[in-house]
Amino acid sequence: MGLGEIKLKTEQTIYSAIAEETPLYIWEKQIHGIHLVPTNIQLAGTEQKIFHDLTIDNRQRLKFALSNVLDQYDYILIDCPPSLGILSIMSLVAASHVIIPVETQYKCYLGTNQLLETIARLKKGGHQKLQIACIIPTKYDNRNL
Repeated sequence: MGLGEIKLKTEQTIYSAIAEETPLYIWEKQIHGIHLVPTNIQLAGTEQKIFHDLTIDNRQRLKFALSNVLDQYDYILIDCPPSLGILSIMSLVAASHVIIPVETQYKCYLGTNQLLETIARLKKGGHQKLQIACIIPTKYDNRNL
């Protein structure tokens, strides 16, 4: 989104809201008409930092961070890493809908099954409102048919 060259302070990132439970910081300028909560490499250490902290349900951290701004936006998009670690689980717990991009290769399709199973477990565990909005095929190459 164009912030790559800017040196962000910790309190200006989603890391601060998730790991240190500070108020959610929203970048002061819209970028392409979008409000942004930036991140940086520090987010990679979030799982280590919060793993042993039992003061709050770790899966709820992002949901709590977003709770004060939900009424200000029609949509909040959360970009997740391509894994099912705690950051992705936090995102699913905070979400109402999921958009699933899937590369059109067999092995990528198999990985999607793990995500679908995780969504089913979260729904069974009490997050019944979580829905799959759509699955979007990516990197399609008709030469592979």
